Amino acid sequence: MLADLGAAYALAGKKETAETILDQLLDMRRQSYVPAICLARVYSRLGELEKTVQWLETAYEERNGELVFLESELPALHKAIPL
Repeated sequence: MLADLGAAYALAGKKETAETILDQLLDMRRQSYVPAICLARVYSRLGELEKTVQWLETAYEERNGELVFLESELPALHKAIPL
């Protein structure tokens, strides 16, 4: 849920709050399991394409089942990709 909250703050334009939550998630991941897809979701909403892709690759390595919902992440990724 924390990742969803971070993503929501990012979408609302509250970048600092989203980044604070992202830092919390990264700290939590050092101590226990936090799915990589959660981090990818927040990075995606922040428009950080490179880090989004890195965490999606990690989610793939983790064989995270939520990757089947990747299509819902694409609109945020399209915004991050310069045309």
